[in-house]
Amino acid sequence: MRICFVAPPNTVHTRRWLSEVANRGHEVILLSNISPPADWPDTWLFHQLPDDFPGQLTTNMWRIINWTRSHQLVPAGRWLWGARRLRQLWAELQPDLVHLHYLDHLPICAALSAFQPLVATPWGSDLLVEPKSFTASQKQLFRHALSRVNHFMCNSVALENACQAWGVPAERISSRQWGVDRHQFHPQIDTTHLRQRWHIPADTFIILSPRSLRPVYNIPHVLTAFAQVRAQIPNALLLQFGGSSLTPDLEQQAESLGLTPHIRWLPFLDEDELPAIFNLAHVAISIPSSDSLPTSLLEAMACGTIPLFANLGGVPDWITDKSNGRLLPPADPAALAQALLWTHAQPDSWWQNARQQNETIINQRADRQKEFDAVITTYQQLHTESTA
Repeated sequence: MRICFVAPPNTVHTRRWLSEVANRGHEVILLSNISPPADWPDTWLFHQLPDDFPGQLTTNMWRIINWTRSHQLVPAGRWLWGARRLRQLWAELQPDLVHLHYLDHLPICAALSAFQPLVATPWGSDLLVEPKSFTASQKQLFRHALSRVNHFMCNSVALENACQAWGVPAERISSRQWGVDRHQFHPQIDTTHLRQRWHIPADTFIILSPRSLRPVYNIPHVLTAFAQVRAQIPNALLLQFGGSSLTPDLEQQAESLGLTPHIRWLPFLDEDELPAIFNLAHVAISIPSSDSLPTSLLEAMACGTIPLFANLGGVPDWITDKSNGRLLPPADPAALAQALLWTHAQPDSWWQNARQQNETIINQRADRQKEFDAVITTYQQLHTESTA
C-alpha cells in the first residue's frame, strides 16, 4: 500500500511509525509544512507544503472577515481552504490510505478534505487541551472533521474517552500502543561509556527526566524538586533531555539552586542511544500538566528504570502506586521530591520486584512488533473496505 502520513517530521515518534510501516514493505509519504531533518531517509517520500499554506491572499481575506465577525471565522476558514488545497494534492499523490498524527491545523484540513480511508492517532494535548481554546466555529468544524475519520488508534483510555466526547462512535476506536522495541529496550545494557562521557561516579543516584523543555512538562518544577532531593541525597544527579534548547531562565534557575554541577543537559539522541540512558538511570520522572501515555514511560519500564509519573491520561493503567512505580500529582514539585526520597529508601527486594512487574507488563501489553502487526491489519481492512 501507498500510505501518506500527515505528521510532524522532527520527532522520534513519527520516524518510528514510518519505519515500522516501511519495514513491512509499504510505501510511505510524509506530508508537512515543516522542513524534513537532514538525515531524512531517501526511500521515504517527503512532500513539503509552502510555508504560507494555505496562502497569504486568503489569510488577508479572512482577517477582513474576522474584523467584522467577532473573531469567529478566521481559523475555521483557514481549515476549509486548506481542505480544498489538500483535495488537489491527493489527486497528485494517489495514496491508498492517509494517517493523521497529532490533530492540529494540517491534519484537521486533511480530515475535512473528505479523503477515504482515513486513520487518526491523537497524541494527547491535541484532544485533551488545545480544543478548549477553539472558537465556536472551530469546535463545530473540528467535530465534523473527526466524524470523517474512519478509524482512531488511541494509546490510552483517556484519549478514547476524549474521542467519544467529540461524537466518535466507540466502534471506530481501537487501543493501539506505540510500543517498545524489545530487541533494543531491555535491562542489563552496559552503560560504562555513558558514565565515562558524563563523569558519573559509580555510587551516584541517577534521576532521568526524559521529557522536553516545553512548558507543559514543568521542568522548573523538576529542578525545584531535585534541589530538595539533593539536600538529603548528596550523590543525586539529574539527566535532563532537551538540552539543545536550554533556555536562559532554566539555566539561571539551576545555577541559583546550586544544581549546575549536578545536571547533565542532554540533547535529544538517536533511538539507538536511548536504551543505555534508561539503563543508566535508577528512576525516570515526569510531572506535566497534561499527558496521554508517554512512550518514555514504556521505555523506562522495559529497561528496569522505575517510573515516577504524573497521574494523568493512561499512566495509571500501567503504574500501581508504590508497587511498580509512583503515581504523582501533576505539576507538584514537593510531591515529586517526596516520591524520589521514598523510592530511594526502598530495600533492594522492592526494586527487584518492581522491575520484574514492569518487564512482565511490557512483554504482555507493549511489544512494538505485535502492536504494528495489528496496525497493518487495520490498514489493510480499511483499504479493502474502501475499494469494495
